[in-house]
Amino acid sequence: NHVGAYALESLSENLAITNNEITDAGAGGIKIGTVQSTYWSLNSYDNHRIIDNRIHDNNKVSPEGIGIWVIMSNNNTISHNKIYNMSYTGISLGWTWGDNPISKNNIIEYNHIFNVMQILNDGGGIYLNGNMPGTIVRKNLFKDIKPTPLHISDFAFFSLYFETGNAGINAYD
Repeated sequence: NHVGAYALESLSENLAITNNEITDAGAGGIKIGTVQSTYWSLNSYDNHRIIDNRIHDNNKVSPEGIGIWVIMSNNNTISHNKIYNMSYTGISLGWTWGDNPISKNNIIEYNHIFNVMQILNDGGGIYLNGNMPGTIVRKNLFKDIKPTPLHISDFAFFSLYFETGNAGINAYD
């Protein structure tokens, strides 16, 4: 609680992030990896288990913070998390817009995501970017992802958002 950016930010591998309550962070809840290509081309941020966390009421400083943000990473499981009352996206995976398969074999399942996208747009309950062979998105529950009087424009936001370059994803139920 009461941190200025992401509550947990990591550039390592094989983490088990389980049974946490993350609230009142300046940005988002959990961030794995980096968008700086010089780092991800040389390093690996794979094999994480992000399970049974409650992430809510964050974005106190940076409204663009994401509940769980896994950037260019493989073989992760994001499961049974409850994410709510966020100004932007609940879960984001990938973060590439090209054909290069950077995020492979990930599972996003049984998450309960509600009251996200309260201020920003161009995101969603689950926001997927890029070519993700072997990735499964299943049995997630979404509620109350809709415009509010605080939205800065009428641009897109969805429960499950497939962005440019998506391929290799099996989404169902």
